[in-house]
Amino acid sequence: MGTPRTSASIRLGYHLYHLLTAGIAAVTETVRASSHPDRDRILGDITSARPTDAAVKERLDQQRTRFPPDPAAEGLKAWAHHAACLGEREVSRLLMTE
Repeated sequence: MGTPRTSASIRLGYHLYHLLTAGIAAVTETVRASSHPDRDRILGDITSARPTDAAVKERLDQQRTRFPPDPAAEGLKAWAHHAACLGEREVSRLLMTE
């Protein structure tokens, strides 16, 4: 996996934990070595929160438990929420009563 394009990723509003999945040190060093005109701003953005590789791993592990890779592993409550977000109130209600 390559290092993400940090400047574009930050501008697009990606959460820091998603941006740094390549590894805190790898991304930080890539940005430091860059001659990009926004390098200092980007360095400030990715180092101000002072995340660690362990914190990123913990966050991604939490997300994996909330969003399993197999949709069948999601509970009915999650599917009800998805249906409600799509405006399918009747489907959402049915899933909540199962």
